[in-house]
Amino acid sequence: MNQLKVISHNGQLVTESREVAKMINKEHKILLRDIRKYIEYMGTKMNPSKFFIESYYQDAYGRNKVHFLLTRKGCDMVANKMTGEKGVLFTAEYVTRFEEMEQKLQQPNDLVTNYLSMSEEDRAIAFFNSQKEKKQIEQQRQEELPYTNFGKAVSNSSAAINIGAFSKLMYEAWHQVRPK
Repeated sequence: MNQLKVISHNGQLVTESREVAKMINKEHKILLRDIRKYIEYMGTKMNPSKFFIESYYQDAYGRNKVHFLLTRKGCDMVANKMTGEKGVLFTAEYVTRFEEMEQKLQQPNDLVTNYLSMSEEDRAIAFFNSQKEKKQIEQQRQEELPYTNFGKAVSNSSAAINIGAFSKLMYEAWHQVRPK
């Protein structure tokens, strides 16, 4: 069984519906349908955003897709609709992950504590290393940019492309990014 990732979102602990779907072995679109139904049932009687927060992510083609962020209450709602082994395992996993994240947030920030206990020289070295790492990440992003732009152009295109035109585009893209 996959480990559920719990994150902090606007001061609230949440997990993503895509991860929940994977964990409970349910298609994401089916889980989205179920969550929308729960929200509809809650209507104005309850505040659905205490359970589910609509959000967006970018798919592999750069398109914005809907998913939900589930709070602990939202996970309770999903888990209560499940029975058998899957329900028990999902409940145990999300309770464990939310508790772990809560404990992490209650601990003092080790990074700040470590930084304050460093000498000036060590702080300077840490700063230099972080700047170097940022530059490496930016360089990698720049190197991958032609592929990203190409993927976006293809996914946003409403026209079909023949194999000859595709080959030419790939050839040109390869010549733009290959080492010289």
